[in-house]
Amino acid sequence: MKKILFLALGCSLLFTPSCKDFLQKDNPNSPTETIFWQTTSDFDMALTAIYGLMRGPLNYTQSFSIPGNFMSTFSSWYDNFTDNSVTNSDQDGTNTVLMDNISPENMPGLTGIYNALYQRIARINIFLDYLETNTNAEVQAKYNQYKGEALALRGMTYHYLYIYFGSVPVVKERLNTDNMYKEKVVKEEVYKAIIEDFDEAIRLLPESQLYSANPGHMTRAAAIGFRARTRLYHAYNEQGQANTAEMGEILAELNQIKAPYKLADDVLENFISDKQEACPEIMFSLKFLKPDMRNQIDFYIGAWKRMSPTRDLVYAFPNADGSAYVPDPDIEKQMYPDSKVREEAEKNLRESLKAQGLSDKEIEKKVEEFNDAEDAKVDALYAQIFANRDPRLAMFIAPNGLYDFSEYFEKSAKFKDGNAPVTHFAVRKLVTPLDGLDNNGKDVVGHTSWDGVGYSWQSDQDVVLMRWTHILLMKAEAAFWANGATAAEPYINELRDRVGMPHVSGITFEQLQNEIRIETCFEGLRYYDMKRWRILSKMNGKPHDPSVTGNVIINPAHFDWPIPYEEIRQAKDHGVNLVQNPGYTN
Repeated sequence: MKKILFLALGCSLLFTPSCKDFLQKDNPNSPTETIFWQTTSDFDMALTAIYGLMRGPLNYTQSFSIPGNFMSTFSSWYDNFTDNSVTNSDQDGTNTVLMDNISPENMPGLTGIYNALYQRIARINIFLDYLETNTNAEVQAKYNQYKGEALALRGMTYHYLYIYFGSVPVVKERLNTDNMYKEKVVKEEVYKAIIEDFDEAIRLLPESQLYSANPGHMTRAAAIGFRARTRLYHAYNEQGQANTAEMGEILAELNQIKAPYKLADDVLENFISDKQEACPEIMFSLKFLKPDMRNQIDFYIGAWKRMSPTRDLVYAFPNADGSAYVPDPDIEKQMYPDSKVREEAEKNLRESLKAQGLSDKEIEKKVEEFNDAEDAKVDALYAQIFANRDPRLAMFIAPNGLYDFSEYFEKSAKFKDGNAPVTHFAVRKLVTPLDGLDNNGKDVVGHTSWDGVGYSWQSDQDVVLMRWTHILLMKAEAAFWANGATAAEPYINELRDRVGMPHVSGITFEQLQNEIRIETCFEGLRYYDMKRWRILSKMNGKPHDPSVTGNVIINPAHFDWPIPYEEIRQAKDHGVNLVQNPGYTN
């Protein structure tokens, strides 16, 4: 059975979710000053609450919070800001960013991310402040573990601020109404603050502890991985050139991981709920357990298709023999058939059948057979694109939204669910496998559908933020720049061995970038990668995908997101000059 951290009532009162009251000196609903922060039970409960904030709001069904859940349910959505996937909704601010309509006053979904990150930092700072002043012997016996986890979580939280917003305020003390607003520090100081937290966390946490020994908690190995992720971002300059000396340091630090992690036999074990507990690859995840702690991954990605893989990503997967995939022009011409042509054919069929004297019931049956045959033709067309390709393509993406999870069931069938994917490709990697067995042609929740009456389907796959694959890929990248291509290849080949792909030889950096892209697609890392490599501009002036209209606009002046206008205004009202990021005006 899956293990998970549970958030007790007393702790939920202690860490209320409002935006500003967490900075007040005295919260009338909080027991902190009188009866809390005394025992290990109190600190365990408080730390659990912090992990809960990382995961985001709980017990939701129809409602959702993109800012609150952007590290968990919606972490994958940030591939929509890249060449990996397209959305059918602007709830996360995708179109605002990709059309360069972003401004301090126009940040749908993004303002909440800024606030949510500082909310989490404030909670962590409170925890650390009380930990330093506590004299209980049992608490002090766990001091290193408590502080190490909290510092690693704070470093991880500032990492997101650093990646998205760049230069931001750095706060490492407990805030109150007298000091709740801070001026920004330069980007390099934000980076140093992150590394300082990770360094201290790594020093404090046990050396060889596996994540499986204490699921849901930060470990030394995971902290090393998150530190490397931040350092890799820092190791590229504004022209996308790598600092080879820094890359050598990153590789040496990654080699300090002593815990015996290894690749799972099936990469999808990282993402399937009932496989995750025994998965030897997972190093840190945000944990869920239905019915109370469920997420909406299956619903939004599987049923609603809020992410549709781009044709560019599908083409990025190599052939099974390792050669680059070359699209067939004849297939491309047929990929997006004109719906009007099919509608006209159906209309003509109806008229012909009616002229033959068939009943309405007979006509509907014939029309249904016609549409099924036409659908089968399109399915077969997209299946050709997947033939003789890297096995990861069919593992991660469903052609024309046709799911096949037969490897997980004795009896199964192919099926489609919910909305049609915008690009004719659907995400398979993250959703719960279903057997596809229907009930006399009707969708059955849990068999052919991730949707249900009243949002009744319950997803509880953990959201993996660090896994051994990520470590191998970071080692490969650091080794490439520090020691040359041949030093990077063993790490890539270890990943290729898992899926039976031939080894690489003489790998170029562009090929290495592509290996990173296909292995980590839909894990929310592509935006981070494209930013640090300075390759977002490759999307500029082109459609996000051939299936959508309008061109992407990548404005170099908007490399970092703006500080939300309301934050600057409130800081000014309190006498603090919170300067807007370059490229924006308030």
